[in-house]
Amino acid sequence: TFKIVGCTPNFLKEYLEKKFKPGMSWQNHTKTGWHIDHIKPLNKAKSPEAVKKLMHYTNLQPLWATENLKKGDKY
Repeated sequence: TFKIVGCTPNFLKEYLEKKFKPGMSWQNHTKTGWHIDHIKPLNKAKSPEAVKKLMHYTNLQPLWATENLKKGDKY
């Protein structure tokens, strides 16, 4: 998984923490708290190579659950 994501678990954790919005913590990374969102949704990929690119950590962000569900597959 982390080969596809392009970083180590610790690097990803720190990367996401730097993007936390006020009130976000690892304790509220839950179904109703915040999610790890793909900025550009995976279903926008047109090839296996494009899917791999969209799995990269630079396409990830923390997003409140309500915002993520509202966003759906929009970009």
